[in-house]
Amino acid sequence: MDKNPARFEDGANVLLCHDAFAKQWVAARIAEGAGPAAHYLDLDMLYSGYVEAGLAPAPGARVVVPDPGMLRPALLGAVEAAGRGMTVILDSLNGIHAEAGSGMAADSYVMLLAMAARSSGSRAFVMAVARESGGGWVTRPGGARVPEAGAAFFVDAGRRVGRLGEGRASRI
Repeated sequence: MDKNPARFEDGANVLLCHDAFAKQWVAARIAEGAGPAAHYLDLDMLYSGYVEAGLAPAPGARVVVPDPGMLRPALLGAVEAAGRGMTVILDSLNGIHAEAGSGMAADSYVMLLAMAARSSGSRAFVMAVARESGGGWVTRPGGARVPEAGAAFFVDAGRRVGRLGEGRASRI
């Protein structure tokens, strides 16, 4: 996968991965490509754990791991970063659904992030571990529907990226 996020769209890009390790690998490549212009909101603490252990690059991205109960200020910080033109990586949709308490609140934060990124011409990447279900995509575990906030892509085991179209990944 190209480390340069330029081929993705302005606004929110939802990146769905088959497992947490593929998700972390893709997110790390995006952060590495964006460098200090990246704001990484790590809700599942996988990326920050790899960085602390020296197993993932730390390209100067601002990595935020919110304390319990501090999800809202952390999300608002990500929205502000997107509004300033930074590349925002929200890792992950699974974590935001678990922390927000309701799917509606989680989806609202994703939409707000998408609007901020689109209006500033920046990019936001919403990461998720997901599977196809009933013509759509749901997070795994949890089963929350993946909102259609912008362009959606599926990352397969070979680390190729495909755009989602009518429930199926096609190659780009």
